[in-house]
Amino acid sequence: MYAVAHTFSTDVWYDIAVEVVGSSIKAFVDDELVIEWEDDTWSTGTVGAFCYRVGSAVWDDILVIPFP
Repeated sequence: MYAVAHTFSTDVWYDIAVEVVGSSIKAFVDDELVIEWEDDTWSTGTVGAFCYRVGSAVWDDILVIPFP
């Protein structure tokens, strides 16, 4: 698991994007790159949303687009 050094506030919507190409993984919050790492542990899988140590979270408009 990787923790994001970003301050999140309650009652605020954030645009979160994750880009995975091969073993390269990048995560963005409001278009700001907050995580960049390499991990070739898995070559296939699925998508999930998770919040750690948060009383509640709301997810809206989750979209998965495969790269060509």
